[in-house]
This record gives sequence, C-alpha cells and structure tokens, in this order.
Amino acid sequence: MRARARVITLAITASALALSLPAAAVDALPALIAALRDPKPETRAEARAALVKAGPEAVPALVAEMKNGRQQRIMLAVLERMGPASVSKLIEMLSDQDLRVQAAAALAHVSGPKAAAHVPALLTCLRSPEVANLCGTALIKAAPKAGGHLPAFLAALKDARPDIRAFAAAAIGQIESRPKAAVEPLIAVLKDPEAAVRMGAVAALGRMGKRAQAAVPILKALELDPRSAGVIPSTKGSL
Repeated sequence: MRARARVITLAITASALALSLPAAAVDALPALIAALRDPKPETRAEARAALVKAGPEAVPALVAEMKNGRQQRIMLAVLERMGPASVSKLIEMLSDQDLRVQAAAALAHVSGPKAAAHVPALLTCLRSPEVANLCGTALIKAAPKAGGHLPAFLAALKDARPDIRAFAAAAIGQIESRPKAAVEPLIAVLKDPEAAVRMGAVAALGRMGKRAQAAVPILKALELDPRSAGVIPSTKGSL
C-alpha cells in the first residue's frame, strides 16, 4: 500500500510539473529523478516529461546522478530531450570540481549547432586535461554554425598543445560556411609534427572543396612523406 501511494504521488507531481508549475519544480526534483527508475513505464515517462519541462533548474540534479555510472544513460536521455536549454547550465557546471567530468560528458552528448554561442567556453575547457576530450567532442558538434568564432579557432591552431590544435582543425572542418579565410592557416598545419593535427587539417580542407585548391600542391608533395601514410589519401578527389 505504501509503495502504491508513493507511485501515485510521483505521478501526480510529474503531471503538475508537466503543466508548468515552476514553484514546485525544484522541490520535486529528487522524487522525479527517483521516478525515472520506477517499474511502471507511464510513471517513468511522466517523470521524464516533467524534468524536461523543469529545464535548466533540473540540470545540476541530473548531472549529480551521473556520478552513479548505472544511472548515466538514463540522465543523459533526459538531458538530450532537454536539448539546447541544458547547455548553458552544463557550461556553468564545468567550474564545479566535483561534477565537471559529468557535466563535460553531458555536454559531449547534447551539444550541437545551437550551442555555437558557447564555443569560447568550450575552447577554454580544452585546457583542462581531465575533460579535454569530452569538451573537444562538444566543440566539434557545436561548430557547424560557429563561423563567427573562426578567429578563436585559428588561434587554437597555433596552440602549444597538439590535442587543442587537432580539435581546432576538426572543428573548422565542420563549419557550414566553409570559410576561405581558414584555408591558408590549415595549409600551414599540414606540416604539423602531430599526425592527428595533420589529419584534422586534411579533412577540413577536403570539406572546403574548390575553395581549398591552393592546398593541392602541398598535399601532392606530402603524399611522398611517410609521416602522411593514412592521412593524405583521405583527400583524393575532394579538391
């Protein structure tokens, strides 16, 4: 009887939040998150809908639950449904030493073109080794609409750290506007000592098509360089 009453209470709470009762949202978060594991599919569905409706206010609680590895998939699914609304709060949480890894993992999962405004924060995040790969993934996913941040990407191409250079090159390749101003800097990166950086530059130039014709001579020369094995062939026919 007590368990049944609890399920009913959770369902009612979820329904209320789904109808936009923001005053109740924060207080109801623990119960709603618990309801995500309820055996009844309808209760889980109502809890998910209510958490999505709660928006950014629910993000810290969801991220905190991700520290339990078994719950990570469930929480990521809710954050994904929340979409861009969750990104700003996740960016804020990168400064939380206890939850920054979970926040970065969530960002890598939910980031997309609508997160383009957060490119500067994601570039800064790359400097934290423990979350650099996660933030790099989020950066690349945010890049398609981030042409306005090209100067920041180009500056990152010259960074002392090869992983930052590699992520910058990969991100530039995703920019939908195919900025011609990136061609010469990417050509310069073809001589980078790190294979991952060169590969990112090659892929980016390949996506720029005819705009990157100036890269053809150096690419042909690099085909004879044993360091470029497995990298240069990926651009054949692209330029």
